[in-house]
Amino acid sequence: MYHELGYARAVVKGKFKYLKLNYPEYAKNATLEERTKMLDDYNEMRRSFGGKAINLDPTLPFGHLELYPGGGGAEHETFGKKPAFFDAEQLYDLETDSAENINVASDPKYAEKLIEMRKELKAYLDKLPGQFVK
Repeated sequence: MYHELGYARAVVKGKFKYLKLNYPEYAKNATLEERTKMLDDYNEMRRSFGGKAINLDPTLPFGHLELYPGGGGAEHETFGKKPAFFDAEQLYDLETDSAENINVASDPKYAEKLIEMRKELKAYLDKLPGQFVK
């Protein structure tokens, strides 16, 4: 099964889930001033319809769904709640960790599975329009 949400793409195959989180280069390289402006603009937009700012810290990581430091309103409740939430690559053994709390992507024991799941995700992405760094 393949899924995508904002800046995350994932594939589930058998008992494993692989997730790749990737932001555009301009976001990865944004200065503190640029990040502050992004966040200020977002908070002003929220205030324009009676909402409240949900974050005032431009140094927080971006969200998975919305490209704002600290994430946007749709993901506010889950932002950063999982231990590996901000890891660019995530691999989970759903049989032993259905809550996805232990990212095994850097565990040498799972090196071959990581390679396999990367290829699986790439196979899905190659069939879709648009670009996502693989």
